[in-house]
Amino acid sequence: MGGKLEEAGIDTNNLGEAQDRIQTELAETKSKMDEIDDSGSFMDRASESLELFGAVAAAVGVSNIFQSIMSGLKECADAAADFEYGMSAVAAIANSSTEEMSELSQKALEIGSTTMYTATQASEALSYMALAGWSSAEMLEGVDGVIQLAAASGEDLASVSDIVTDALTAFGMSASDSAGFVDILAAAAANSNTTVSMLGDAFKYAAPVAGALGYSVEDVSVAMGLMAN
Repeated sequence: MGGKLEEAGIDTNNLGEAQDRIQTELAETKSKMDEIDDSGSFMDRASESLELFGAVAAAVGVSNIFQSIMSGLKECADAAADFEYGMSAVAAIANSSTEEMSELSQKALEIGSTTMYTATQASEALSYMALAGWSSAEMLEGVDGVIQLAAASGEDLASVSDIVTDALTAFGMSASDSAGFVDILAAAAANSNTTVSMLGDAFKYAAPVAGALGYSVEDVSVAMGLMAN
């Protein structure tokens, strides 16, 4: 333990110095938590700081307090990394501009702060929309409906996004139809012995054929509900 502190330039015989150093490290790491650094240097810095916190905490005899701080900071760092990775995947699939990605990132963060879902989960939902060929504008327009359907059904957000985007494509519908589409799915799930997830599984088989034959999503949803009953 002493070796770790000495590497950090802290005199193990001077606990005051150790306490000052950990306060400085905490302040620096907290400020960095608001940044998203594509180079990864922030994540490296956070990892180094967390290791130092553990060493100093043990040395000054307040490990319980600082181990809790360390754990919380690590969770924040992991969440930031997951979110950054998720949005990078969206950017790669959608081939969006920097400005468009900024808008999508802000939307995902807004979802994370105002709904039951995290920003990382929002990024996963956006990735399914990108895979379906939706533009950034269409993602911004359609994601709220997907959020509402997922919340109302209690289903996984990414799975609901996958169901909605696949079914819309099968019926020849567009992202602008997503609000009405999720209302139909929600009504079918609420008024019959089925769930959004089960409807999604059924759509995988029925929607392409039904769409090709000219049947509407309303027709198919009613039929599925009746058969489920």
